[in-house]
Amino acid sequence: MQTKNIPQDHKQLLLVDQGTDDEMYDSLRPESLRQACENANYPLQLRLRKGYDHGYYFVASFIEEHLRFHAKALEEALQNK
Repeated sequence: MQTKNIPQDHKQLLLVDQGTDDEMYDSLRPESLRQACENANYPLQLRLRKGYDHGYYFVASFIEEHLRFHAKALEEALQNK
């Protein structure tokens, strides 16, 4: 992860939900993402969701929370311009 030139106050929190029963879990390697963010001092909220795959119910369960998260981040970015 190339973040050397990004000022710390410009690093937006990454919100990632990952189902532990996702058939692509091993390929997606969420723990590698966590390690890369730690190494780059990049903020990450990685939530491993036990029992979820990558299907409709997974997305439907968490989409509202993600939309609110991104709306808040956009609002804050616009206020800080």
